[in-house]
Amino acid sequence: ALAAVITSSGTAVANLLPAAVEALQDSCPLVVVTADRPPELRDVSANQAIDQVKLFGAYAVWFRDVPCLEEDLVDVGASSAGAVARRKYGLRDLRSDAAHA
Repeated sequence: ALAAVITSSGTAVANLLPAAVEALQDSCPLVVVTADRPPELRDVSANQAIDQVKLFGAYAVWFRDVPCLEEDLVDVGASSAGAVARRKYGLRDLRSDAAHA
């Protein structure tokens, strides 16, 4: 069975580390989708701005830090994340499959 978690940024992501470790050890696929601040607002001594890049270390078998979109491209955000997932997993329709983007 596939498990998935979607969460906000910062310490909320850090709270998922035990789940990531256990999922890998149990060979249970776990998809973790997290939010993060834009690069210019990272590492500014706020709990929602901790360094999340590679936070799960060796316990993530695949990681992608999807770049921020320009304001005028916000409407294509879902399709951009979908394109990353489709390339990684060969998905045709994200409504019927789960992936990490």
